[in-house]
Amino acid sequence: MHGSTAPAPRGIIGMVDTGLDADHPGLVGRPIETQTVRGPGHPAARTQHGTDVAILLTRGIQTDDQAQIIAIDAFHRRGGSDNADSFDLVGALDLLAQRNVRVVNLSLAGPANALLERIGQAMQQRGTVLVAAAGNDGPGAEARYPAAYSWAVAVTAIDRDERIYARANRGSHIAFAAPGVRIQLSDKALRPAAPRSGTSYAAPLVTLAFAQRIAREDVVKPQTVLAALSVEARDLGEPGHDPVFGWGRLSCSP
Repeated sequence: MHGSTAPAPRGIIGMVDTGLDADHPGLVGRPIETQTVRGPGHPAARTQHGTDVAILLTRGIQTDDQAQIIAIDAFHRRGGSDNADSFDLVGALDLLAQRNVRVVNLSLAGPANALLERIGQAMQQRGTVLVAAAGNDGPGAEARYPAAYSWAVAVTAIDRDERIYARANRGSHIAFAAPGVRIQLSDKALRPAAPRSGTSYAAPLVTLAFAQRIAREDVVKPQTVLAALSVEARDLGEPGHDPVFGWGRLSCSP
């Protein structure tokens, strides 16, 4: 963080997303275990989103680090878009809970769901940090979930000049901001892909910040880590916590 070298993450970092393209050069040889939680008869979703998120997470993990990513594919293709049923999301989180995952990245957003709310609360009480993308429906849109649940660490996106992403959701639940506008990734041929923008691409950086903090102090209480990072965040926008940037930008080290 500020003025110090962030330690390498340890333990398991979880993510719930689409499936991954295991042949992408950005993921080959990386410490990733993949699992699928998807209802019968549902076709698999496209893998681009999950692949992008996994690459961003692995950028913060060296090959000799004592860390591993468990990537759960809980999405399916329906009506020309990629979707996730609440039962599959809950099943994915339950699987991660059984593996004692310390930090979970949720680069997804949707309507409220009682089952999802309950399992997230239970995981937080057991010491898991759940980081969620705020959503990309615009500043006047209703809150999206799981980011708006009290147990989630909601992440918004900023550009390289620390301006808010125009389509980012806002609200009192926003915790932190991280770069998520025109993020440059590569395709399978290692050519520059179209820049990615959205809160989904900001969330992995905050996930890594929490994993690094836990590694440094071996903290198990999510509230303790949140309190420490909220002090270290660089304030943006209105002084103190605000509905646009939350506590501000974290100095993540991907």
